[in-house]
Amino acid sequence: MRQKVSRLRAPLISIPSIHPAALAITAAGLLSLVVPIAEASGPPVGTNGWTADVAANPVFTDNFSGTALDTTKWNYRTDQWKPHMKSAQRPANVSVNNGLIITLLKQDTPNVQTSNGTITQHYTGGGIVSKQAFRYGYYETSAQINSTPGWHSSFWLQAGDGSNTYTTARRTEIDGFEIDSAALTDIRHNVIEWYPPFKSTPELTSGVYQYPNFTGGANFSTGYHTYGIDWEEDSVSYYVDGNLMKTLAYEPGSDTHDPVNIWLSDVATQWPTAATDQIKWAYASYWQKDYYVDYNNAGTGYAEVTGTWYTSSLPGWTKGYVSRNATCNVAGNVATWTPTILNAGNYNVYYYNIVNANSDSNMSLNVAGQTTMVNGTAGTSGWVQLTAAPIAVPAGKATTVTLTSSGSGCARAENVKFVRAN
Repeated sequence: MRQKVSRLRAPLISIPSIHPAALAITAAGLLSLVVPIAEASGPPVGTNGWTADVAANPVFTDNFSGTALDTTKWNYRTDQWKPHMKSAQRPANVSVNNGLIITLLKQDTPNVQTSNGTITQHYTGGGIVSKQAFRYGYYETSAQINSTPGWHSSFWLQAGDGSNTYTTARRTEIDGFEIDSAALTDIRHNVIEWYPPFKSTPELTSGVYQYPNFTGGANFSTGYHTYGIDWEEDSVSYYVDGNLMKTLAYEPGSDTHDPVNIWLSDVATQWPTAATDQIKWAYASYWQKDYYVDYNNAGTGYAEVTGTWYTSSLPGWTKGYVSRNATCNVAGNVATWTPTILNAGNYNVYYYNIVNANSDSNMSLNVAGQTTMVNGTAGTSGWVQLTAAPIAVPAGKATTVTLTSSGSGCARAENVKFVRAN
């Protein structure tokens, strides 16, 4: 039976000790690090504002129970070719049997179209991609990596539906892990910025490093291991078996912090050394604690209630996003932000103030009975706190931030955030 292993928290890039519950004896009599977790361990409570009640309520989860993939939650990865890839990805290679299984096969796939003409791929891999997209929060999976050299397995975040990884719509790519089956004690974490002109090397990376908790011949293929990504507004932290392994700074001005899909996949990057193999996944989950409501993401709760609003040439809060402005020098223009809160609690509320010489110098921002007058002409663009102290916010759509223009300059609107306090 799979057991849930206690989470360990280690200092940044430390070498944590091996938890006794994670040790098992293999048939060969060797110690192996085995972390077979049937249920998600969840975000690191007490770190970066994560609380126990939020950790108990994932926004998205799939334990891959039963015998069929839930296609209301997942698309298949079906791309056939990209540079350095030796496999075509097929839905038929994906199965569910009380866990997700991706079968890796030596299987000819002729007539694959590439930028250099038609080729035959001699191997097939596979993967799945969540239909729902998310942004900041904690992502986690548990997987047992295949052992045959030649394959590249990954748990990663990027916008897309699985049909093509080189879509021009992608911006942020966050790699929870990249593990090559030819080096099964090594792992890498990346942030790749795909803002045009689409650079293809990681701007931020841990580099390949050897996971320090293996002993007695264990590696990522000898048991299940848990992998977590904590994406905050200004950083990405990576966890392996509950241990914090790396934090990479990633500011909204670096690239577009766009909603991303969850990818679980395995592709051939070298010629594999066996005709068949399997990678197994126990679950995939996502948790959210903070709420960002912005014009650029429809459906998050932004509305222009009164007056005429225009798309501005001034940028929004993250690279590539646009902002809005109401008719200038007109009082009473109103915009609102209403998040859908999943976990009631105490939140600090912020408005992103876009500073410009002709912005409104006396905008009124109201939330939960508190009014803050914001000068859009002074200082630099950035977050303005609207709450003197954390406010109690119930679940649902009960709390709205309302902006009202003063008639002095152009009122500007783009993003409001609710940040969990406790």
